[in-house]
Amino acid sequence: MINFSIILADDEQQILFGMKNGIDWESLGFSVVGTAQNGKEALELIEEYHPDLLISDIKMPFMDGLELSKIIHDNYINTKIILFSGWDDFEYARKALKLGVEDYLSKPIPVDELIGIVSRCVQKFRHARENDYQELEHQIRKLLMYEDTDNVDVTASGQSWGSVLIAELPEGMTPCAYEQHMKQTETIIRNLGGYILSLKNNYCEAAFICHSKMSTEIRVQECIRQIRKALKPEGLSITCAVSSARYGLKEVSRCYQEAQEVLKLKYVRGENQDLYYQDIENETGHSYPEDILKT
Repeated sequence: MINFSIILADDEQQILFGMKNGIDWESLGFSVVGTAQNGKEALELIEEYHPDLLISDIKMPFMDGLELSKIIHDNYINTKIILFSGWDDFEYARKALKLGVEDYLSKPIPVDELIGIVSRCVQKFRHARENDYQELEHQIRKLLMYEDTDNVDVTASGQSWGSVLIAELPEGMTPCAYEQHMKQTETIIRNLGGYILSLKNNYCEAAFICHSKMSTEIRVQECIRQIRKALKPEGLSITCAVSSARYGLKEVSRCYQEAQEVLKLKYVRGENQDLYYQDIENETGHSYPEDILKT
């Protein structure tokens, strides 16, 4: 499974080709998003893709690897760097490590050693992402507990769009069956990068936070599709209520209210429906679904 992005840089085309095609990056969890033959090209790719890892030669035209590493160190703290050089120079290595470079290798590049270093980077990436995930989930839950955002770090997710999904199973199932299907639903949500807000007997509340409105909406739709697919063999129905997608973490509280409100429409439209807040606004012009229930 590809989880991380990598950029490769070397002014020697043969070495660059060998690095890109001689290592099974996908099996290590990486997608090669770009290659560069000088430091300037590498920096342009980094500015565009914000990769998890850069592997670069030190000696390159226009901008060498050390200068490039300094820019990354100062501006892209989440990008790790592995440098290599044809010169076994202690001073280069010392400067590189001072800039926070993950490791320094001498040419010819020992493939097994490089794979080992990259594998260690993967473990660090996964640990960091897990910590970031848990922290953001905690911040979102706090945001729902406190209406005053002063109690919450609303910058925790950066510049992001959010939406809330409530998935509700029908009543009348055994506690054991509810537990089994809720665990299944939780796994689907987490695998798609969702954050669990609450998990109760017959329903699950989750938030999806992405860097674009489209990505947020796509993840929510894919989540619903996978949940329905998982329940289909047992003939189970599920009612899904989805808020609009809103910009900024502090808007998750509003999204949560929208999802709760639109869930009430199951009493009008019936269960086993996908209920979207924006569809209700577009069709009726009402601000809240509860207005429809009164008519």
